[in-house]
This record gives sequence, C-alpha cells and structure tokens, in this order.
Amino acid sequence: PKKPPAMPRPPCSQNAPAPNEGTVLQATASDAAAFGEADGLVIKPGTDGQPTTTVSGRMVMGGAMPDLLTKSMFLRDPPNIESELVDTETRQKWGLEPPLVVLPRRGPAAFSHPESLLEVRALSPDVLMVELKSVFERFNLWEHGYSKSNMDKIRFHKIMRDAALMTEQVGGLTVEFIDSVFFKVLPPSQDSFNFLKFVDTLRYVATKLRTSLNVVVERLVLLGGPVVNGEVHLPDGVHRVHPAQTY
Repeated sequence: PKKPPAMPRPPCSQNAPAPNEGTVLQATASDAAAFGEADGLVIKPGTDGQPTTTVSGRMVMGGAMPDLLTKSMFLRDPPNIESELVDTETRQKWGLEPPLVVLPRRGPAAFSHPESLLEVRALSPDVLMVELKSVFERFNLWEHGYSKSNMDKIRFHKIMRDAALMTEQVGGLTVEFIDSVFFKVLPPSQDSFNFLKFVDTLRYVATKLRTSLNVVVERLVLLGGPVVNGEVHLPDGVHRVHPAQTY
C-alpha cells in the first residue's frame, strides 16, 4: 500500500529536527511570528530558567525567546467587551447622539411654568423632534407596551389626555375627534401607527385648535412621559417633577 503523504513541517529553523512531542527548538523571529498565530499558545517557566512555549500541546520552544513572544504579549488583561468604545459625551460631540435636554420642569405643571416654556421654545427643530420621539416611545412602553415604535389607540388616548389636549372642558378636543384622527392616519389592516403617522395626527390636532404644530409638539415635550398615579414617569437623567407642583 502507498504510504500516506508526509505532513508538512512547521515553519521553524531549517537545521532543527522535526517537531515531535516535547522537542525543544531554538525559535527565530520568523518562527515566533508563525507560531504566534497558532491556537493554544501557553507560556510557562522552563527547567533552565528560560521561558518555554507550548503550541497546542505539540511543541515546546526554549532558550532565547524573541521579542515577539514576550509575557506581556500573551498574558495581558482581557478586554472588557461590555464597556463602550466611545463614551456618551464624545458621541454627542460627533453628532451621533443628541444632547440631553434638561428642562426646569416636566409634567403638566410645566405647561404654565415660564422658564420651562422659554427653554423648550429655544430648542432647535431637530432637537425638538428628537425629544418628541422620546416622549412617543415612553408612552408606547406604558403599561407593558411591547413596541416602542408603534402607538395604538389606548396609548394615543393616554398621551392626548395627559397633555390636556383631550378634555371635556370648553375648548378641548373630544373623544370622538381624537378617535376620528386616529383612524384617519391608521394604515389599513393595522391597529397602530409609527412616529411619522403620529406627527400627522398632531397636525390635525393643531389645525383643530387653531394653533401651530410647534405649540403642540412643545406641549408634549414639556409633558415628558406618561402620568401614572399622579407622577410623571421619566427615565434616569431626565428631570422629574410631580404634576401637582405649580409655579
């Protein structure tokens, strides 16, 4: 029978014997570069005081080790894969994250708070829409909402009522009108709509109230989030305020 082809020799020194189990070789820089890519590279003390290297349990190299096989190269601390490569402040400078908008007050009490009104009106249109989208997502997650990107009828009623836009008082929007606006923008065969459709509903609301879209958007940004048990639920980092507070 034909003999099986000989296994290729690893890229070690030409004058060295074939690398069998426990063979001790003098490593050159080129050898170290080749074996440095092997799996199972372990460095441990040798019998002669020199560091020895075992590659996948098959080869031991001793003697003068090149600079490529140093202890610091293989025994360094593992990287922390949970930490972010770039912090939030740097991402904001790069324009990857919007700056955190901190208003003096959030909630229904902010509707009549002069300082909060002035600060929200000073926001740029881009930042204002980003804040509106955050409010939109917080209401979608209210009462164990499963999708922060889509708003159903119950949560649409909730945001309109918490913002004091839907009320039985004179000048407010009725439940019938809010329902008509919801079904007017609702896509066919769906029970919820996305953020762009939500902005369309605010256009109808602003037209009904004979005001601008910015006024309605600023009111929702001042609200900040859903009111539950008399308290506005906001995430960490956003200014919290009890709705009973007044100016």
